[in-house]
Amino acid sequence: MISSVIGGLSGSGLVVATRPYPATADDHPSATPPPGTRPTASTMMPVADVLKLDSAVAIAPPDERITSAAMELEAELRGDLLDRIFAIQPQATRARFFEQLVIRLLVAMGYGGGRDEAAFHTGGRGDGGVDGVIHQDALGLDPVYVQAKCYDRDSGIGPEKIQAFKGALDDKGATRGVFITTARFSEAAQRSGRASQKQIALIDGEKLADLMVRFNVGIQKDRTVVIKKIDEDFFEGWDD
Repeated sequence: MISSVIGGLSGSGLVVATRPYPATADDHPSATPPPGTRPTASTMMPVADVLKLDSAVAIAPPDERITSAAMELEAELRGDLLDRIFAIQPQATRARFFEQLVIRLLVAMGYGGGRDEAAFHTGGRGDGGVDGVIHQDALGLDPVYVQAKCYDRDSGIGPEKIQAFKGALDDKGATRGVFITTARFSEAAQRSGRASQKQIALIDGEKLADLMVRFNVGIQKDRTVVIKKIDEDFFEGWDD
């Protein structure tokens, strides 16, 4: 990435002119000379600074690069999941799909003992303000009620939605609920959820995508990379 090295001594020692340079002008204002000017000692970086930045990018251990690449792929996957949800048309179909998606996710997370038969989709007209219920025990004595709202990702859920959900829980005589949305919760909505005597979990779009990846809902494994290393036990005990 270092295109030319200019040997010479300045007040700070050997300097290097770089084109292209991996950092931005904001990071190192002297890294990019003004258009039409020749690099000078005042517009070039000390070689030690250049090598330090280049080495951080170029010579990271392979296992660290693999880990970094996997994290980058997962971050991209989380965004793709939300895009895929919104690709479902028409909107009414997407809303029904989303209600069932969040129930599948909660079961995958262990609610209802991880049993599909413990979860029920109740969304639709006359749903009483809840879209699903998951029974934590076989007798249905410890239900968790679910509210699912597939709103635009840039929109905000206000405290009035949380208050309405609390009212729905009161009507059911319930003490626990989960409110999941593709949007985000305003600070007032989060305060409303925390202030309730009921146990209400709020999951926004970012957290939703993270949980879908973590619990393998709506995704599948693409490939597995096997990393091999020396088996030290195999080589030990052979010395005379």
